[in-house]
Amino acid sequence: MSENKGEKLNRKTDIGSLRIGRNLTAAALLLLATGCQMNTSSTSEYLQQAQKALDAGNYPEALIATKNALQQAPDNPDGRLILGELYLEAGQPEAALAELQRAENNGIDTVRLLPLRARGLFDSGDYDRLIGLPLTEDAIAMLEAEDLARIIALQGYAQLLRKNGTAARTTFEKALALAPKTEIAVLGMVR
Repeated sequence: MSENKGEKLNRKTDIGSLRIGRNLTAAALLLLATGCQMNTSSTSEYLQQAQKALDAGNYPEALIATKNALQQAPDNPDGRLILGELYLEAGQPEAALAELQRAENNGIDTVRLLPLRARGLFDSGDYDRLIGLPLTEDAIAMLEAEDLARIIALQGYAQLLRKNGTAARTTFEKALALAPKTEIAVLGMVR
């Protein structure tokens, strides 16, 4: 009889272990189903989500995805670039310029940053730095005509705001020669 009691005790222990195991499995599945699991998205997945949201104009979603990416990889240049774009959209040009600088420091090509940097300088009122923004032969060769025209038009607007109408007109004409429908240049010519 004592063996029967021992066997019963072992069976109860085995059944109890199975119940605990099932309960743990059920709890884990419940956590997964309710979104309480550990996040397994990679930095590149977050950045893809961020860029897609940014392109769609969904800035809050883009910001969340970018911040998640930067938590995993704080010096990721693409994350810093997207964050710079988001700050520009949010009307925070100084923060945008700081993020664009971090993106450049971590490997983003200077030329790729020029259109955003020009906008940030204009929006922050740093007209002297905007006017002095170097448009090297590499920049001219690498940038799309529309982007280059926008940079030049912003420089023209900065000249106009600095009360240098003659230089501004010449700069606007240069922008319009590159891309005739550049709105900033058209508006500047009207002024």
